[in-house]
Amino acid sequence: MATRRRRAAGARKAITRGRAKPARGAARFRRLTQLSSDWYWEQDAAFRLTFMSSYIDERTGLDASSYLGRKRWEQPALNLTEADWERHRAQLERREPFRDFEIQRAASDGRSVWLSLSGEPVFDGRGRFKGYRGVGRDVTAQKRSEQMLRLEHQVAHALSGEREPNEVVRAVIRALCEVEGWACGRYFRLEQASGLLRFQDAWCVADPAVREFAERSRTIALRPGEGLSGKVLQSGEPIWSQDTVHDPRVQYKTLWEGSGLHGGFAFAVVAEGNVIGVLNFSSQAVR
Repeated sequence: MATRRRRAAGARKAITRGRAKPARGAARFRRLTQLSSDWYWEQDAAFRLTFMSSYIDERTGLDASSYLGRKRWEQPALNLTEADWERHRAQLERREPFRDFEIQRAASDGRSVWLSLSGEPVFDGRGRFKGYRGVGRDVTAQKRSEQMLRLEHQVAHALSGEREPNEVVRAVIRALCEVEGWACGRYFRLEQASGLLRFQDAWCVADPAVREFAERSRTIALRPGEGLSGKVLQSGEPIWSQDTVHDPRVQYKTLWEGSGLHGGFAFAVVAEGNVIGVLNFSSQAVR
């Protein structure tokens, strides 16, 4: 009897040690990956995020708790279409590792954050798929440098050669929209005689609702302090709106109805120290 009890106790210890090994291995993996990345993450077999190290909060300002328990494609990405997500989902279904999958997220303070993710599938001792684990890096600074360099080239090209003023304005707006991911950009010129901001030109993506929004903007005239652009004219300072649909500072609320536009950013155009107009950009995402 005593011998059987000792054997049973030994078996329980062996089982406990066996269960502990994967946990210790995962902990070691997390520590090692954090040496070469910004944070560590895990997904279950249904691709729901089950773990994200606290480093993501520190490095990016994103709230990890808002992502836990959800699939990545259930949160808006500023740079990915449904077709992009479909290709990523197909890769996961094939249980393939992936490298440097880039996602552009909107932080709570309105900043745009770029994440680069790499992951590999995880299987248990019987070969059953258990999910994914991997690492993430904040590549916002790198993407910003690339975007600014591309913007400089595009603006320089727009300003070169003999072009009509409106063509130059439209080309610059387009360059800014494409680099920063805005759906629509409008330029309001300051009319010196009246002191009003009046619509001059715009560029927007090939979306009928957004183009109608830009077309309806032609009738707008803003006094200093009126609307986002009027406030920029008055103060000379840029203004950010996470969601213009619910922002009390926004004028002409009916203009935004049905446009699908939300995030907004406006800043002054200055020449020889004087504000001569305001550029106003709009996004289809809350950002």
